[in-house]
Amino acid sequence: MARPALELDPDEELRAYANVSFRGALAASARSTIALGSARMRQNIYAAWAHDAVDAGFPAAGPEMVLALTNRRIHVCRVSFWANRAAEVEGTLELDRIHAVATERHGLVVGLAFVFTNGHVIEVEAMRGGRVLRFARAVQNEIARR
Repeated sequence: MARPALELDPDEELRAYANVSFRGALAASARSTIALGSARMRQNIYAAWAHDAVDAGFPAAGPEMVLALTNRRIHVCRVSFWANRAAEVEGTLELDRIHAVATERHGLVVGLAFVFTNGHVIEVEAMRGGRVLRFARAVQNEIARR
């Protein structure tokens, strides 16, 4: 996966990035494969997740997204259709709004939970867990420096 091309402030440095999906994406895809109206079913599940994410203060960038961590914030990017790379930044999340992060393996996927200072918890997931685990450690390191 190529590094995301971001417009960073002069004092900002890219620390880590990971491709993720909304929590429940794999299960939604599996269920919708055998259901009629499969694309609509997956989109409805994503819409419910996105509603909760936005309420918590997490920018919703689509069912698949790239998270890019800098020393100041997390950029939440929409992905390009063909290359699955960061296409545009949908929003950012300041690190001082994150209380903690946690990872957990759920069968085939690794979940990444963001615990916000306002008490909300938002989860994303990825099939390939290595990059998500490294991303979570990098977030923890940046939070610890504050």
